[in-house]
Amino acid sequence: MRFMLRDVAHVRVQRKVMLLSLRRCLLLVLACLPLWVGAAADARVLTVSVHGGDAARVAWFSDKLAGMLGERIRMVPPGGADVQLALDAQHFRRRCREGTRVVGVAIAPQQVRAVRDDGHRCTALFRGAEPERQLRLLQLLQPGLQRVGVLLTPDSDWLRTYLLDPADSGEPASLALDFLEVAPRKELAPALNRLLPRVDALLALDETGLYGPNTARLVLLTSYRQRRPVVGPNRSFVQAGSLATTYSGDIHLARSLAQWLRRLLEQGRLPEPGWPAHFSVTLNEDVLKAYDLPLRDPQDLAAELRDGEAH
Repeated sequence: MRFMLRDVAHVRVQRKVMLLSLRRCLLLVLACLPLWVGAAADARVLTVSVHGGDAARVAWFSDKLAGMLGERIRMVPPGGADVQLALDAQHFRRRCREGTRVVGVAIAPQQVRAVRDDGHRCTALFRGAEPERQLRLLQLLQPGLQRVGVLLTPDSDWLRTYLLDPADSGEPASLALDFLEVAPRKELAPALNRLLPRVDALLALDETGLYGPNTARLVLLTSYRQRRPVVGPNRSFVQAGSLATTYSGDIHLARSLAQWLRRLLEQGRLPEPGWPAHFSVTLNEDVLKAYDLPLRDPQDLAAELRDGEAH
């Protein structure tokens, strides 16, 4: 009988040891699980393809992005990619309507808004300069500025809300904006003559219906006669006689795209449509002198603007 009790006790001890060992193994597995899950997520490779534009530009973006993104993002030929980059509006619209995950590159804001209004949840880097950034550039070049004029068309009227909404714009409260809507292009000259006398400068938005090769002479000569400098909308206008502008070339677009793709890997989603975060500044020194404004280094101006956006 004594030997039977001793055997039973021995079995119970062994069972407790086994249960403790199993518990320790389970705790070890649970402790390591987040590491295994994280490692699996880190090991995921995002495939990206580039569409639209000429073959040389497609190849340039593919090569540049591949060099920026490393091993976790792989550039692949068109078709079957996790993300498709559209370099023109036609491919952007088509890919959006197909329901694929697409990012437009340098697409006009009104074209992006039109596609999204149809219920397609795609995104894009806007074409042109970010308006609030242009206002800050104007303030750096012309301190003491109080009132800025902005011409709008029906297609760009949404920018009125964007510039006046403190959630979207960092426009200082001391800077007043004077908006005037222009419908047909033939009303541009009368609109300029009404708006310019009541403002200190003109913010020219990236609005092809108002600012293009056919209207540059009218806009710049009218503003110069009334001693009202123009900022924006692009490098061509600066060469023709605008004061300055920020701009995002292909290298800036590629850097901004790389940031968006990294965010997709880390957070599982792409940003909402918006302007590129990367940019440069160009000036027309002759125009600065003509308005008796001090010359500034474009790189210093860009650095100041970036510092302001970082805070």
